[in-house]
Amino acid sequence: MEARGFELAQASKHMIVWLGRGDNVASFVCDDVEAEIQRQTPDAVVESVTLKSEPDLQTSAKPTGQQGEAVVTGLQATFPVAVVVRRADGARWQLSVDLRYILSNVSETNRELRLDFQVVAAVQA
Repeated sequence: MEARGFELAQASKHMIVWLGRGDNVASFVCDDVEAEIQRQTPDAVVESVTLKSEPDLQTSAKPTGQQGEAVVTGLQATFPVAVVVRRADGARWQLSVDLRYILSNVSETNRELRLDFQVVAAVQA
């Protein structure tokens, strides 16, 4: 599988590592895309994953009680990717996907990471 455009995530890497998936963003994003495609269409092959723009990062926080201080409680990282998939019958599809990682309880021992795979558009290539 070919991974492209992941240099766009470089500036946000210090936050992305909070997800606990390591610092090789291209590797874990491609692995998660491929796993979800295989879950939905077992005979499909992912040919490429392209990060289309910088990931969208959003944090949530709770005040500590100290003036102006807060503790990060959640992180949501959305990776807009273009995915080229080839099915067993040879048909190729280009998918536009929002791959969203939702991390809650960041500062707790019971951290929880969920993955949301949303196909925004699909066209036959």
